[in-house]
Amino acid sequence: MKQIFESQAAGSIPGTFNQTYAILCGLADFFYTCGNESLFHKAEFWEIIQKGLVLEEPLSRKRAMYLLKRTLDLLDKQPCDLLVQNDKGLQIFCWSRNKKDSRMRVWQDYVLLMETLEEKQV
Repeated sequence: MKQIFESQAAGSIPGTFNQTYAILCGLADFFYTCGNESLFHKAEFWEIIQKGLVLEEPLSRKRAMYLLKRTLDLLDKQPCDLLVQNDKGLQIFCWSRNKKDSRMRVWQDYVLLMETLEEKQV
């Protein structure tokens, strides 16, 4: 998946970037089971989500939002601390079980805002 994502980002294979989100959503039940959160510790996963949220194609944005919501839901249910950094040492995502309620409210507000903006306006 990382290769598909990177190849499209580099522009070498047209149309494969969106396959990343289709694959992740298709395998969501596998990735989002309790005890199988190793994907959430990967900086590449969070970079794919971030890039997907700002794509021009609505289906890919919707899939990226779905993945974000599923991830937040699982993190909210499991007591864990998570700090994801990229290879440059920059923090990409942080989750703390001590602050999960306040962080979840912020993420819920973000999701609500993004979904509202996504709706067609008359």
